Amino acid sequence: MRRSIIIGAVCMMVSCYVIGYVPREVAPIEIQIQSTESKPTMLTVVPFDEPIYLLGYQTFLANRNIRDAYFIAQAAVLQRPEDLAWRKRLAEVASWNNQPQVALQQWIYMAEQRKDLEAVTEAIKIASMLHDNQVLAGLFQLKIAMDTTDASAWKGYILAKENLGNPREVIEELKEKIKQDPKLFYFESLATMYQAIGEPTDELEVRNEIAKRFGILSANALAQAQLLYSQGDLQGAHHLLLAAYPNIKPDDYQFLKVLGEVSWLVQDKEHAQIAYEKLVAAGQFDQSS
Repeated sequence: MRRSIIIGAVCMMVSCYVIGYVPREVAPIEIQIQSTESKPTMLTVVPFDEPIYLLGYQTFLANRNIRDAYFIAQAAVLQRPEDLAWRKRLAEVASWNNQPQVALQQWIYMAEQRKDLEAVTEAIKIASMLHDNQVLAGLFQLKIAMDTTDASAWKGYILAKENLGNPREVIEELKEKIKQDPKLFYFESLATMYQAIGEPTDELEVRNEIAKRFGILSANALAQAQLLYSQGDLQGAHHLLLAAYPNIKPDDYQFLKVLGEVSWLVQDKEHAQIAYEKLVAAGQFDQSS
């Protein structure tokens, strides 16, 4: 009981000093705070003083007064925009105060200023929640710049660009990336982009290049076979499937389904039977299809 009274008294003192009553000997300033209401709030505060502001912030948090802790953090950042410690405090307390846009702005600033992975990660979380694909694309670009081999960052970037309706832009970027660093992931991403915009000829060309550079890969062979199948080249599709079949995983049921269907169509009853028996044994055979 005594502790709560002391905390309450300190809170009142700090609140009056920082965001309320300002002593005559201190020149007050007015700042505009983004509050939880639709309109910004004008506050009269004392000029930034690290010990006083930090005491106020910590005291309000200890007393679970998120609103005033948020006001103090905003006042600090508005007066000291380059102070990354206060940026981080504002980012955290803004999230707790249901101000995701404010939190996002702080994490983005920190990410850009110090190339901080934590800041980028937190910003991506909030931007994803807000479905802000424009911001997401920029954040994933930043993450890629930090680690060009980060496959998850490339996937996020590609998805954000797709959602923005800019697949061609991604295709050109992937082509340039392949020239610099011809990794399998970039080829697969390029093939996926061609698939997404409905260009089977270009997709097949990329998948053929994958096979040439990286050998027979079951997932790529299946995609190649399906493209050839759709173009009426059953023999070509069958040849690719048989070449990849020894390397598939036991639970690659989609591969087995396509192998069974194509084998049956080209009258390769032996491999059709093998594929369908495996599907039946695994409970994956659909008699209606």
